Amino acid sequence: IKEVKNYLRISHEYDDILIQNLIESATEAAENFTGLSINHREIECKIRNTKSDFTLRYLPILSIEEVYVVEKNKKEEITGNFGYVNNTINRIYFNEEYVDQDIEIKYIAGYKKTPKTIAHGILMHVVLMYEHAENETNLSSKILDLYLPHRIIKI
Repeated sequence: IKEVKNYLRISHEYDDILIQNLIESATEAAENFTGLSINHREIECKIRNTKSDFTLRYLPILSIEEVYVVEKNKKEEITGNFGYVNNTINRIYFNEEYVDQDIEIKYIAGYKKTPKTIAHGILMHVVLMYEHAENETNLSSKILDLYLPHRIIKI
């Protein structure tokens, strides 16, 4: 909020709730366009009949918290030796012994530090929505140009 208020040259606190809502809305729009998790979020996913590799839905992968093999009602933790994550392509690889098993994964998606171009696009979007309340809810081409290099297209 402080950064947005500085950018808008606002010193009062009357619009803090509005500005926070606009930040959340702009962040969600950025996430929807890029296909990335900008804020940290904990994700739990279940994979049936695991293959040797798998792309997790929410990216980038910040950390793998817990990994379990699930058999009927029994869970065995394998966090320390499930395989590995290739962060360059955001793909998780399982050791051969876990292929065709049911797996549960808890992980954190998001950035350690949001890329400057995405952060600037969010700031620009908030400013547009604040200054032109009812007219500027769509992403402008200038904002899209900032997000485009980060966009992940899922096929």
